[in-house]
Amino acid sequence: IQTGIDHHFIGEGNRSMLLSDFGAPRPFVRLRTRFWKIEFSNIYQLLRESSSGGQMNKFAATHTLDFHINDRFKVGLFESVVFSPKDTLMNRGFEAEYLNPFLFYRPTEYSIGSQDRLLVGLNTSYQFKKIMLYGQLVIDDFVLDELVNRTRWWASKYGGQFGVKSKTTINSHEFRWLTELNFARPFTYSHLSDVTVYGNQGLPLAHPLGANFVESLSEARYFIADDLSIGATVMFAQQGGQDANDSLTFGADIYKPYTDRPYEYGYKIGGDGKMNRLRITLEVNYQLIENWRLHAFFKPGVEMRSVSGQPSVTLPFIFGGIRTQLWNERSFNY
Repeated sequence: IQTGIDHHFIGEGNRSMLLSDFGAPRPFVRLRTRFWKIEFSNIYQLLRESSSGGQMNKFAATHTLDFHINDRFKVGLFESVVFSPKDTLMNRGFEAEYLNPFLFYRPTEYSIGSQDRLLVGLNTSYQFKKIMLYGQLVIDDFVLDELVNRTRWWASKYGGQFGVKSKTTINSHEFRWLTELNFARPFTYSHLSDVTVYGNQGLPLAHPLGANFVESLSEARYFIADDLSIGATVMFAQQGGQDANDSLTFGADIYKPYTDRPYEYGYKIGGDGKMNRLRITLEVNYQLIENWRLHAFFKPGVEMRSVSGQPSVTLPFIFGGIRTQLWNERSFNY
């Protein structure tokens, strides 16, 4: 049993299409149970959004079931529901039904007559001798006939990830690398309002780009010495929906209600105004105090953006400073 204020991350990659540590930390209670080849986890979180000039609390209940088929192969099931303590019918508080760690949330949602935000997904990985393959599938909503007929219906909402990573030794020093592909259809993670969207404090709970995107991300790090490493990251992403405005959405911004869509069919990733982004960063990292995991780092980079029908933009940037990785080294990824 764990409780506190922190992030959570589900997956083996740099990004997560299920639950990531990109946004703000939040209060939580987590229950983890392990027996035989199964690990069961329940995460109950308190989220918050700005609404009508004030602050509105909302809740999230997530459970994962990981089955370790053997030492190399793992398959995990994921389910998460986001709901508001107040809707148009009543002041609800935290739904007691969602506290049951063994119930499926969809029939529970129907039984209490709600329109809560529900996601289901799959998380899997396979470890070869030196390489790990990993992947994720997230399903927000779909109708099988619409998928088979390829109608590009707005409510065909799903995303995925496929990646490969490895670490090896070069001249007695460790070398790590990772490359992955992430994507999400338009309107994935979005809902009727801020208090049921799959986000927290204005930021997505899954991928930082939200939806209506495809992304290729690669990174590498070489440890020159025990206390010195250099790294590089290359990201290319294409995201649609740039023709949206305050009253119209094409499914890229998950905080815009899907009821503001202009039509029912014809949505595709990269449609309705396309933005291409190429980001390249380098990093030098030096460990100052081992026991504190205190590091000094210098991280220059550049991002090039181009939007349909507009001049391209180049944005150089520099990060640097002193940080501790005492709690979670992933907190310094972006």
